[in-house]
Amino acid sequence: MRDVVERLPEIAETLVIGAEEPDGDYQVPLSEVLAGGGELDGRLHIRVCDAIRTGGSPGYVPAEVLVVPGVARAHTSSLDRHVTLFWSAP
Repeated sequence: MRDVVERLPEIAETLVIGAEEPDGDYQVPLSEVLAGGGELDGRLHIRVCDAIRTGGSPGYVPAEVLVVPGVARAHTSSLDRHVTLFWSAP
């Protein structure tokens, strides 16, 4: 999914984190760093989802797309793939 989305010029980087919720549901939001201070509007959201649907698989289209200021990097400047997500029940 990352490779497909990062081909769009508006997207600088992406990060996908899967999170199991207390009720057993599983969420996989797509986090994006936009290039050049862009904005995630309806058109870009549709382009991102279409790119995933056609360049990847319809099953990978995320239910939620989040804009984030950056993604975690290890001291070697590689993306830090060892992100732990702690989820607490309300």
